[in-house]
Amino acid sequence: MVALIVLIVGLFAFLIFQGTNLYWSLQVRGWIDDIARAFDLDEYLAQAIFLVVVAAATTLTTLCFSFSPLKRRLGRLGLLGLSVGVSLLLAYAWRMNFFTPEGTATRCYVLTRDPAEPVRYGNRPGTIDQQTGRPCRPVTAERLRQLQDYKNGRRPVRLTMRDPEFFDPLTGEAIVWYIRTREGTIELFDLMGFHPDGQELQPVDRDVPLAWRAQFDRQPPRRLDNPTEGDFFDSMTGKPRLWYARAAGGGFVFYDRAGFSPETGEALNPVDLDVQKEWRAHKQQADSSRCYVITRDTANVVKYWNRPGEIEPQTGRLCRLLTAEVVERLEEYKKGNRPRRIQSPDPMFFDLRTGEPIVWYFKDEKGHIELFDLMGFHPQTGEELTPITKDIARDWQSQQSSVPKVPNRITFSSNVILFDPLTGQPRLWFWRKAEADYEFFDGPGFHPRNGDALKQFTRDEARAYESEIAAKKEALLRQQEQIDRERREREERDAAARRELERKKEQERREREEQATRASEAERMCDSLAANPNDRNKVGEGVGFGVLKGQATEAIQYCEIAMRQNPQQLRFKYQLARALQWTDRPRALQLHQELTSRRYPASFDNLGWMYYMDRKDPVQAVAMFRTGAQLNDADSMVSLAEMVDRGHVVPGSPAETKIELCRRAAELGHSGASLCYQQEVAKEEQATKAREVQLQQQQMMLQLMGTVIQNAATRRR
Repeated sequence: MVALIVLIVGLFAFLIFQGTNLYWSLQVRGWIDDIARAFDLDEYLAQAIFLVVVAAATTLTTLCFSFSPLKRRLGRLGLLGLSVGVSLLLAYAWRMNFFTPEGTATRCYVLTRDPAEPVRYGNRPGTIDQQTGRPCRPVTAERLRQLQDYKNGRRPVRLTMRDPEFFDPLTGEAIVWYIRTREGTIELFDLMGFHPDGQELQPVDRDVPLAWRAQFDRQPPRRLDNPTEGDFFDSMTGKPRLWYARAAGGGFVFYDRAGFSPETGEALNPVDLDVQKEWRAHKQQADSSRCYVITRDTANVVKYWNRPGEIEPQTGRLCRLLTAEVVERLEEYKKGNRPRRIQSPDPMFFDLRTGEPIVWYFKDEKGHIELFDLMGFHPQTGEELTPITKDIARDWQSQQSSVPKVPNRITFSSNVILFDPLTGQPRLWFWRKAEADYEFFDGPGFHPRNGDALKQFTRDEARAYESEIAAKKEALLRQQEQIDRERREREERDAAARRELERKKEQERREREEQATRASEAERMCDSLAANPNDRNKVGEGVGFGVLKGQATEAIQYCEIAMRQNPQQLRFKYQLARALQWTDRPRALQLHQELTSRRYPASFDNLGWMYYMDRKDPVQAVAMFRTGAQLNDADSMVSLAEMVDRGHVVPGSPAETKIELCRRAAELGHSGASLCYQQEVAKEEQATKAREVQLQQQQMMLQLMGTVIQNAATRRR
């Protein structure tokens, strides 16, 4: 009987085990099919993945039936992890895909007003987006392309034709959007988005095309003054998009729909290829005789006409011929550029390719000529500027030669000519600022900043200048060597300081461990709760002042006991005073005063800040910080550096500069001082690099000047 029961139980367990394996095999097959569809995997690759995952699932199932509790737990956790991992993998795959292999949309979209995220995608088509309150529309293949255009910055453009293509001929999907205004009229657009009044555009349905055509037919034809080549025919169907009537001068007047001419009452005709060809020829002829007039109307600063050389009746100004060069200048004028006076002594008056004037002028009653670089109006008189002519150009040059020339400063380069090659006379004048620091000018006169008379750069001056250049080059080399030497010394000093800091830290650690083994419970708790991390006499790691606030009451209790037990040990009194700064500042001030009178280093920093914050006495605070720094207290050094930053103290010696104070505090192990020192060193290195660049530039300039002087001397010989 027992054997029978055991046999039945074993058979039942075997069936459960096999059934479980079968279940997981089917489950894994479903997973792999889903993964293959999501990632578009090859059939054989999917089969390989299936075998690997089935083997893993079978192994984990076997562990679930183990007699070991640990193995059963591992089996269950493994199967759970496998299920969760596959689900997350599928979620990731479908998040990256917009469609299933069968073409069904899996994502939906909502338009937003956020410029950083104009399109937001969701996973539940047909639902309402909770953030915008708008329906989440399915993403189709056509929509996806249009959404990409929208994300790239394209915005809907209004359609005005009667028969646009409302639906995609392959899918039947709407490719035009519309909105009904408050007056009940329909407006069509070529892309999704928002109407200028803020309403979201809707894709057209089957009723919109009929309503739009009926609305279109009720409107009168609208005149188009400047049609383009692309306006004549529909690019998809080839049907005419314009209608025309003959103008009085033989040209054409175009309209956007069928109807009747408002001038003659004749029926409008649709355009054809012959009309387009004739219009193109007429347009080319009209463009060749176009002219322009500058106006004072800010909304239309340039007016065009077709009678060059005549007076335009509305403005009363001469209509000047429109050329390619003038078109470029007119575009600048339209963008807001206005004429500026030309200061160059030798401007270019005419275009080298076409010979057209590229300078405008104004001539006053006395005959004085002013030149400008653009058409427009004179800034003082308001009169229109005139394109320059050859006679005006000659008159201006004569005017310039009769006016005393102002000396212009010259940038020294290899192209500068020091002496006239025919006469040997000097061609430069100079003003000497300092040794080997000259400013050169192209003529006699006076310095524009100080009024000193300019001197002629003679041969003797050139020789003296050459000697000064050589001397200054040597001085610059010495400065560069000094910079390199200072950098090496600072790096060696910092390396030695880091080694000494590590040695001191190790020594202080051993001393703290020895003191901790001898300390009582109250002493240990006082050191643990209230010690200053930067106090050289601390035992333990210490806590920051902000951390101490949350444990000040407990620290006061232990430090009171520790101070009574060891009155000769001043660190307990200091740590008590430090904790009292959060609960009883008058008593804390009294204790710090007693400690500073006994020259306890760390207390000077605390007392200094109490003078600064409580008594508003920066002078006394600086005195405390100075004394603490002299006693090698790192906190006092950092505080004194901050007083230097705030302008309360002027360094009395190099030891009181910010970089030196931060360096000394960093050597004592102050973490904040290390950052301060690194920042100051970075500033100093940046200043040093700037100085090196300046030295290099000076060296290059001196080298160039020396070469020019030497070449000039060679030519003289």
